Amino acid sequence: MNIRQARIGDSAGMAHVQVDSYRTAYAGIFPQAYLDHFTYEEQTQDWRDMLSAEIDDVILVAEVDGGEVVGYAVGRPGPSDVPPYE
Repeated sequence: MNIRQARIGDSAGMAHVQVDSYRTAYAGIFPQAYLDHFTYEEQTQDWRDMLSAEIDDVILVAEVDGGEVVGYAVGRPGPSDVPPYE
């Protein structure tokens, strides 16, 4: 397992993790039609857009040996009431 900064080339893998997670975690909670509107293609483009933009967010991916993305994390800097996180 390797955790590293996300790159634009990770967009499709991140989209698969995102869509599959939503469909699994929210099955039976949200209508299936709502979950079905999340597509790999649309989410891939969303990640490409985010990863190519000038943002302050910290975006990391977890990948297994061979490079398959199996998870991601997004952190956003900003004020916090929890010391020492600023």
